[in-house]
Amino acid sequence: MPSSTYYLRSLGLLQGLPEGAARAIDQRTSVRTFERRQVIFSQGVPADTVYLLVEGTAELSRVDGSRETILLVLTPGELVGELTVSESAVYPVQARALNGCVVCAIGRRELAELVHAYPPLAWHLLTWASRNMAQAYGRIHDLASCEVPDKLLALIRHLAVRHGVPTPEGVLITLRFTQQELAALIGSCREAVSRGLKSLRDRGLISMNSRHITLRAPV
Repeated sequence: MPSSTYYLRSLGLLQGLPEGAARAIDQRTSVRTFERRQVIFSQGVPADTVYLLVEGTAELSRVDGSRETILLVLTPGELVGELTVSESAVYPVQARALNGCVVCAIGRRELAELVHAYPPLAWHLLTWASRNMAQAYGRIHDLASCEVPDKLLALIRHLAVRHGVPTPEGVLITLRFTQQELAALIGSCREAVSRGLKSLRDRGLISMNSRHITLRAPV
């Protein structure tokens, strides 16, 4: 398996840092793989490790009782979860691999030592964290719509930009979601999602098969 330095360099995340910093990061960072639907960390457990997604896709979700809401779908170069300096902090969400993923993991204390030794690293961490924040704000704006078909269309357009491949029919979303997972992404229920998808299909905005959704309208 490639080293953490290989992944971080390929994402451009070591740019501007001295070579000593790259070596120090590699010594303190482990590379971990997760299969499809495997949990990376659970909601409520101590947040003692920072994870950076370097390959594949992952999702962040929050569980309240029997209800699960998917908050974000992450791509390589994004932090899985939050940065925290509190000794008693816990993960406020659950992280899970979507179609399998690879992460670079480093202990919170080890990361603090690196930031102290190499201050420019703090700016890189803020940049990575801001990607999650921007995506979260966009998702909140999209979910402000009251109608399920509108929420679904906003979600599908968002996924098409981040995970889409152009085809003669439109933009094929490479990720696979069940209707229950789509419902969790927009804070709805499976039955409403089923009706919403049918509405979008009848309007010619999307096409579907048993595995994928294709956005036929412009992104």
